[in-house]
Amino acid sequence: DLQHGSVFLRTHKIVADKDYAVTANSKIVVVTAG
Repeated sequence: DLQHGSVFLRTHKIVADKDYAVTANSKIVVVTAG
């Protein structure tokens, strides 16, 4: 679960969007389908 795993990151921001430009400069990107 992303929210449970986010406690291990110093700064985190969970974002949902249809535009891949929001992933610029991200260290971790999760892409899901369904």
